[in-house]
Amino acid sequence: MSRPRIPQGVTRAVRAFDIVDDEGDPLLVDGWTVKGVACRDYPEGEVLTEWSTAPTAGQGQATAIGREVRLLITPALSSAWNCDRVAIQAEMTSPDGTRTERIIDQIFDVDREAVRT
Repeated sequence: MSRPRIPQGVTRAVRAFDIVDDEGDPLLVDGWTVKGVACRDYPEGEVLTEWSTAPTAGQGQATAIGREVRLLITPALSSAWNCDRVAIQAEMTSPDGTRTERIIDQIFDVDREAVRT
């Protein structure tokens, strides 16, 4: 079975959608914070990229809206990946800080950019 692919140098997003709570009811994640990482090796290799709903310099933008969490992968972020696969993980934390859940945990193949001379 092949893994999903992320091409370098283009805008993409990794997302979790139709999020439900423990009882299977729709869970609105507006106001939740999201933190994510892309690592070279699974599960805890070198961190290549970080995402946050309140990003600082060098971090990617994460969003939590409605029933969807999204990690935006910009061309600058993916072009810096010097590897053939990345493990992307993200967790979300409730506004009151009492609940944290892993929402994304996936390995992706990286379509490396062609070298042009």
